[in-house]
Amino acid sequence: MASESSLAEGVRRKVTTSAFDLVIVRSAGGIFAIENNCPHQHFAALHEGELDGFNLRCPMHGWTFDIRTGKPVTGEGCLKTFPVIIRGGDVWITGI
Repeated sequence: MASESSLAEGVRRKVTTSAFDLVIVRSAGGIFAIENNCPHQHFAALHEGELDGFNLRCPMHGWTFDIRTGKPVTGEGCLKTFPVIIRGGDVWITGI
């Protein structure tokens, strides 16, 4: 999916698989993967949103989600989260 070294702190990277559009985020030293589709009007551009700590804000209407859990900070609905494994310097997303 990506190399660990290519994900700087605060970087949001869109990844498309056969099943999901994801956003991979490095924040506070961790790497997290969540679906890229905001539940409000199904806007698929969370990767373009503003990151504040563990909170990712949708650029369309401002709903904010915790990237660790997928739960809303503001707004409604939850995002699907995916386990991340680092192996040999590469980032692998499981559960897809």
